[in-house]
Amino acid sequence: MPTRDVLTKADLAELRRSALGAADPLGVAADLAEAVEQGRLEDPDDAGDALTLAAEIARIRARTDAALRYADQALAAYPSVDDPGRAWPARCGPG
Repeated sequence: MPTRDVLTKADLAELRRSALGAADPLGVAADLAEAVEQGRLEDPDDAGDALTLAAEIARIRARTDAALRYADQALAAYPSVDDPGRAWPARCGPG
């Protein structure tokens, strides 16, 4: 996990590439969720991506309970089509 207090998009991209090779990938997943919870993302709109990464790590490490928990949190973090105050991510299609 990066040692900076605030995680950037670049940090998340690096974690996506390296997390499974870490000594404690589940710890990385927990750290990502904690960073979201504590508001330590440079861009708060990256919360869904960070939690999705945490869910992917947990799923690959066969921790289904944690993967489902992180996935639920990720879904809640992504903007809703019913929330006109937030931009709908382009990767999700028309909003």
